[in-house]
Amino acid sequence: MKNHSVLLTRTWRYFMALCFLFLSASFYSNADASAWISSPSSGVVGHDMSISGGNMPPSALLTIQATNENGELVLEVQVFTRSDGNFETEMVIEESGLITFSLQLENQQLQSVSSVISDV
Repeated sequence: MKNHSVLLTRTWRYFMALCFLFLSASFYSNADASAWISSPSSGVVGHDMSISGGNMPPSALLTIQATNENGELVLEVQVFTRSDGNFETEMVIEESGLITFSLQLENQQLQSVSSVISDV
């Protein structure tokens, strides 16, 4: 009976060690993830531009602002993140120049810049 008890104790210890390693690896992979926003490097006035982002809270309402080089608001849209914390939306910019797409996430300001040119 003693050998059986020792075997169960060892099995339990191995099981707990594996659970600890698995949970540690999961936490480590998520702890390093930073929120991000992305826009194309260039776009054309009046055409769709795909704005995406990730590593954000799931089902969160975000406000994305597009501002011109003078800091003036060009367009503002709201979008919900999916259950995985990612989002994608289309924005149509009606002026040329460098456009900064930004959103405020808690205490973090996320930005991406695109060059928008006039349609030729």
